[in-house]
Amino acid sequence: MLLKHPLISVQEAAKRLQVGVETVRRYIRSGTFEVAKVGRQYLIKPETVQTFLDKQFETTKATRKPPVSEPIDPEGHPQAEQETK
Repeated sequence: MLLKHPLISVQEAAKRLQVGVETVRRYIRSGTFEVAKVGRQYLIKPETVQTFLDKQFETTKATRKPPVSEPIDPEGHPQAEQETK
């Protein structure tokens, strides 16, 4: 079975994610990235890195607070606007 894309190294994954090599190694140890170990080197499918990035964007989008369009109290509840006469 041939792969669609060649596997990438830990260094290449770090470059694509714009993080340090040790961060990628932590992802590997924690099971976040599935890898193949060839000799002393870990190899990662490029799709694994892309899937990880996609999940990060989804998480960021879901946790982002909408812009505040009306005043809110300290507990986060909308406040009724006070009318001026």
